[in-house]
Amino acid sequence: MKISEFVTEQFKIILLVIVMVGAIVLGAFALTQYKALHEVPVPLKDFKDGVQNHLLWSIKNECYFVRPANDTVVYLIRVTDCDRVK
Repeated sequence: MKISEFVTEQFKIILLVIVMVGAIVLGAFALTQYKALHEVPVPLKDFKDGVQNHLLWSIKNECYFVRPANDTVVYLIRVTDCDRVK
């Protein structure tokens, strides 16, 4: 039996397997996106001093918001509304 004959005979089963694998992958992707969109954002930490919770500009005049995640990790969030123009 050739491969082409096997594929034509088992076409419905092969197609069903492909659709089921696709549905599982799509479901897993949708679940991760749903969790990412519905997570409760962590409130900003309150620091007395420093650049946390402030806007900073890079040497390219790009604006960033400095957001602390915890005591050791700080995220720079890009903000295009306050870029400085040359």
